[in-house]
Amino acid sequence: MFLGVPVFWVDLSSARVAAAMRSEVFAESVLDERATLVTGGGTGLGKAAARELAACGAHVVIAGRREEVLAAAVEAIGPRASYVVGDVREPADAERIVRACLDRHGRLDVLVNNAGG
Repeated sequence: MFLGVPVFWVDLSSARVAAAMRSEVFAESVLDERATLVTGGGTGLGKAAARELAACGAHVVIAGRREEVLAAAVEAIGPRASYVVGDVREPADAERIVRACLDRHGRLDVLVNNAGG
């Protein structure tokens, strides 16, 4: 009891955590083993897109300019996600970002070019 209100501890089992990663829109295996790249994937719509792609079974590489933001996003998205720091406005960085996805997954099936300026 806390201030006269019953307090309950709820253990989030791995099954419930996995359920939280399910897509509310698509079949969870619709993108199984697809390699995806989301630019601007650390925040906002890019992060939401990356989360949805992972929930649908894709391997997701997110890219952006701020490593700490990307690392936090990958932590939130889960084990199907990784990140690459870079600025897609710079040709050498853009090439390196795509190369990282190819090196990690052997292919690139989906590109979500969400990065803003």
